[in-house]
Amino acid sequence: MSRAISAFVVVGLISTGCVPVTEPVGDIDKAEPNKDFIGSWLDQEQEPRQWVVDHPEVKGNPKGLMRVRVLEKGKKLEDLKPKDALWFFTASAGKHAYANMLVVSNKPKKVDWEPDFAREGEYAAWAGHPQRGYWVAHLAIRGPVVTIDYGNLEAFRALMKKENFMELGEFYKTTPGWLTRYLEKNDPTGIFDSGKGTQTLIRKNEKK
Repeated sequence: MSRAISAFVVVGLISTGCVPVTEPVGDIDKAEPNKDFIGSWLDQEQEPRQWVVDHPEVKGNPKGLMRVRVLEKGKKLEDLKPKDALWFFTASAGKHAYANMLVVSNKPKKVDWEPDFAREGEYAAWAGHPQRGYWVAHLAIRGPVVTIDYGNLEAFRALMKKENFMELGEFYKTTPGWLTRYLEKNDPTGIFDSGKGTQTLIRKNEKK
């Protein structure tokens, strides 16, 4: 499993597995920051866990690259280490939005590197790494409520087999733009099944 998602493994957010691909939904170089997602959110399944989403501006990073950090009870942002952050960008396909998380595989060769995209030059190093890829999740933002669906990994594997896409380390080596086009033409149900492997967040200042 990717070292770059160690923080999320700890909190059990990808126990069902995200959709692992070498090419994301959308174009990371054209993505814009998702302002609707920036801020502090409370995890409805694991209160008082808090998610903090921001948009650090780092030279060399794509404009839309964002960061999320998860705070457990009693923790502050200054208590967290760079490896505790997860970096992503959002994009749309059809009527739906998706979050593309930047990760590094540990297969077939173990990688002792946890990219810190808050540092200048880290993104370029990641982009050129032979074991880099994305974990894709369905993202629904409705005012103060966010629902994240991490996907049905078994259904996705079946689709990859049908489409003759091979695994490369921990990711499926899809052609550029394929997943975007597929989701534009097809309903995400099947790959992303609401109620299976989902996370619900509510904006902190909306909590009663």
